[in-house]
Amino acid sequence: MSKHQTDWEERMEKYVTREDGHWLWKGTVRDGVTPVIFHEGRNWNLRRLIYERYNKRKVHGRVLVTCHLQNCIHPLHAEDRE
Repeated sequence: MSKHQTDWEERMEKYVTREDGHWLWKGTVRDGVTPVIFHEGRNWNLRRLIYERYNKRKVHGRVLVTCHLQNCIHPLHAEDRE
């Protein structure tokens, strides 16, 4: 693990394919659309974790995909909305 990566980020890399500028999630999804990863004893919304990590702020409302690929978890392809 790089000294800047968290344990969930290292695990995440095992389930991501980078393709055409997207980070495509191949791991577990909740309700057929929400990518999740096990962290701190429970499943977390992966888009929320990534958004907060890369934007260095808490999410306001929901994290929505802007590229319209539901399995894309790229932080630049997401926005938060209430």
